[in-house]
Amino acid sequence: MSQLTIYRASAGSGKTFTLTREFIKLLFKQPSEYRNILAVTFTNKATAEMRRRILEKLFELGNPAIEKPDYLEELMQEMEWKEAKIRERARFILRLLLHDFSRFSVNTIDSFFQQIIRSFARDAGLQLGFRTELDHKSVMTQAIDRVVQEMDMKGHETLKKWLLEFAEKKITEGKSWNINNEISSFSEEIFKEAYQSVAGPLSEKLSDRDFMNQYLLKLHAILGRYEQELKEIGAKGLEIIRKCDLDILKDFNGGSRSKVLVFKKLNEEEKFNEDQ
Repeated sequence: MSQLTIYRASAGSGKTFTLTREFIKLLFKQPSEYRNILAVTFTNKATAEMRRRILEKLFELGNPAIEKPDYLEELMQEMEWKEAKIRERARFILRLLLHDFSRFSVNTIDSFFQQIIRSFARDAGLQLGFRTELDHKSVMTQAIDRVVQEMDMKGHETLKKWLLEFAEKKITEGKSWNINNEISSFSEEIFKEAYQSVAGPLSEKLSDRDFMNQYLLKLHAILGRYEQELKEIGAKGLEIIRKCDLDILKDFNGGSRSKVLVFKKLNEEEKFNEDQ
């Protein structure tokens, strides 16, 4: 009976390393099986990285000049082979992949499903030259417009409150009250691999209104402390300059562009931001 192995990992924790190892193990057991192994990823960048990593590690395994390549010890234990045979098999597998590269398949999820649909295009009543595209920006724009239009409906009271508070905050900061662009920009995160890897538990947290309110309060408190610390640093810097009887514009290199002007900006009443 087939065994299902699940690896749970966050972004940057070594998923590609682990998946490359599993892919190579399968090839060592049956080299020609590369034609039947399904490997899918979220993004084109991850696809290219996965394919490159597999070829790179096979090359290292087959190169005697590289003393301790990745996966060598694991393969020797699992296959119960000596190092020379492992290296010989790695060179053989690498030649197979390079000479039949079009069948060495690592795809994105959407391209894999397009291949499936294309294979059954006739059964589905589709033209053979069809092309499937997902314009997520257009879909996202429609979804945001619908949310804004329906926020006065019964059952959306909390959402309306959040959106109005967000708009008021933007107005207070002197920014546009139109929140569509802000929501659209933030919504782009859900299509990124970093979000996809934690989508389940993160969605649960985002749907918890009490948690989000507390979270926002903590964020504002952190920002407030940070801005206060910056202001104090600016005040201390200006105090030192005054004690030394120096003029911030005349006595420092750069004049109106002097780096020490940062102390004045930090000490200003307005909140310190990137524009300053």
